[in-house]
Amino acid sequence: MRKTPSYLKGLAETRARADGEVLRLKALYDELDEKLAEARRIQALLDDVARKMGEAVSRRDACDKLIRDFDDRLDPNLIAPIRAWKNRYGKRGELKTAIERILQKIAPSEITTPELCLTLIAEFALDFSTKTERQKWAHNSVGNALKDLVEAGIVERLHEPVARAGKIGRWRLKDHTIAGTAGLLEAATASGLTVSQAKRRGRPAKLKEPTLTA
Repeated sequence: MRKTPSYLKGLAETRARADGEVLRLKALYDELDEKLAEARRIQALLDDVARKMGEAVSRRDACDKLIRDFDDRLDPNLIAPIRAWKNRYGKRGELKTAIERILQKIAPSEITTPELCLTLIAEFALDFSTKTERQKWAHNSVGNALKDLVEAGIVERLHEPVARAGKIGRWRLKDHTIAGTAGLLEAATASGLTVSQAKRRGRPAKLKEPTLTA
């Protein structure tokens, strides 16, 4: 056997070290790229919240001016704000429809549970008096809706079902090549089509015999 030249051994070792560095940096790059995509979505959400807040401030200030014009002795700041949030999901199933629509919009990207909750809070104008109340909503309402969507085969869970401490849930539309039910309904409505719930399978209804009337 010929002895491997020291130059070739050194070159192979250098190549192996570089390859290890590539793998390490690639893993770090992918992690940072994922966080950057999430940060961009949060930035878009922040811009939307800022816009809505600006509109709300304008409405409030306009009301304050009208109140003071009516009677300058009145102080609008003494009016207690309304912070109700219950029953803002609209029709039954609206929360799941909204989640599906959000995932459809960012597909094939994924979304974290905290990011999804922030998006839903902004969309439904939800408000919580305590942090505990918000956590219960995220765990119960959002968690159950996501569970139903996973069982229906619409949403894909990208984390272990039993999350470890410090781990964040991640979700993605299961088949982003085909619009989900929310997307299909939206597209159908935009096209002027009427969508109705399918009837149960069974024997087709018998045609009635035509009758002649005088």
